[in-house]
Amino acid sequence: MAFGPFQVIDPLSPWHQQTVFLEVEAGLLKAITSTHEPAQAYLIPGGIDLLAWTRWPHDPRAENLVELGTRLYGAGYTEALVASPLGWTDPEMLASLTAEAQHSPISLYLLASFWEKDQIAPLQSLRAAGAWGWTLPLLTPIPWKGLLETLSYLRYLGGPVFLLPFWEAAAEEIGVSQIPLLALSGWRGTPPIAETLALRLLAEIHRQVGGELYVGPITTRFSPEIAHAENLNAFTALPYLLFSAERLLSYDPAWKLHPPLQDPADQKALWEALRQEELFLIASYHEAVPAEEKSHPWAEAMPGMATLPEGPALFFSLAEEMGLSLAQAVTAWAIRPRQNLGLERPTLTLGTPFRYVLLEPLSQPLSWQGLKQRYTLRPLTSPLS
Repeated sequence: MAFGPFQVIDPLSPWHQQTVFLEVEAGLLKAITSTHEPAQAYLIPGGIDLLAWTRWPHDPRAENLVELGTRLYGAGYTEALVASPLGWTDPEMLASLTAEAQHSPISLYLLASFWEKDQIAPLQSLRAAGAWGWTLPLLTPIPWKGLLETLSYLRYLGGPVFLLPFWEAAAEEIGVSQIPLLALSGWRGTPPIAETLALRLLAEIHRQVGGELYVGPITTRFSPEIAHAENLNAFTALPYLLFSAERLLSYDPAWKLHPPLQDPADQKALWEALRQEELFLIASYHEAVPAEEKSHPWAEAMPGMATLPEGPALFFSLAEEMGLSLAQAVTAWAIRPRQNLGLERPTLTLGTPFRYVLLEPLSQPLSWQGLKQRYTLRPLTSPLS
């Protein structure tokens, strides 16, 4: 089937900035030719999601892996790292999930939890069951006392480790209550300070044990500089790029997530770090929380936000306003994450799987959560093709 004409935006491709026609058959690139015709859309590498969440199978209302993979595919991703906010620590469950993931329209890499209650999870069994990497349940405090030993063991087993750099303060400590916007987040301690402390300690531990450690999502204006200076693999997430703590003034539980949305100055600083190429890694941080779990007063509502399918298209829409070139946005979306994780990047090579997507400018912007959406982002072909 022939498609085009599209302008390729892929800084590592010899076709970068050229306008082309394509032929794709059975999911493989069969032909590509350049043209001088005006491009109808941009052709960019499919994204890789650094972290998406689902409570499946603990919660039967949650998205299963095929549903999540289909949602990711429709948003323009071709690979994704997936974990559970509740933690996957049962090897038999993980083996079943690994088999289920084979039916997803995109490649899913499962992150098992390395900590269960007050002890290390059965790591070797989880690795054998299909754990591609490691993380913690979302609301679990970092087990600092056992972290050095655990990370050393995980380095031996292999696979990247993802940690949320949040230092949970004691309940009696003064902090959030003195910051009006953040007081609505419902979390204890002072989040900017908590994130800074956690990053410093994780950097020191990482210097001693090495391994593939990824910290995020980082949310504050201080974190990009700290992560860069400490040589940490830091990532942020769509909610913190698209929204700020001003949304919390509505008391709408839709804006409750962990870590909380931060000050507009923090949001701007994250974009500046992307523009300065000090920050390259972005997660969707998507979780489709059941409506009945959000229909509560703020304190009782479940944290989490659905960022798909609109989030990635909004990222590209805002990138222009924030001073990023389209090539820079594509690099953060698809190229640097794969380089960091050692995954094969998409190429426009004849006979290879076609893993590019369309970024289409809209003649009239759409509105989503008060933001202007100037692009749509979608796969060029159906999963079955």
